[in-house]
Amino acid sequence: MSRWLAEIAQLVSPIVTKMSKRILSGRVIQSDATTMPVIKKGLGKAHRDFVWVYRGDADYPYDLKTASISGKDFLNQSWRF
Repeated sequence: MSRWLAEIAQLVSPIVTKMSKRILSGRVIQSDATTMPVIKKGLGKAHRDFVWVYRGDADYPYDLKTASISGKDFLNQSWRF
């Protein structure tokens, strides 16, 4: 499993870089630590570790005609780097 995970990480690296730059260029950075079980090689048992999630400025458009903008329209606007 670790081989294909490393290959995926390499493929998405340019996306992660752009997302990081976008988050760091914003006015606000939100973060959250979530615990998850992690197995360390050689120990044979899981221990608790943290995964950190970061997000930048949020823009939630609102359209009075439809009460909300469609998800497709929002994603088309939001994912332009």
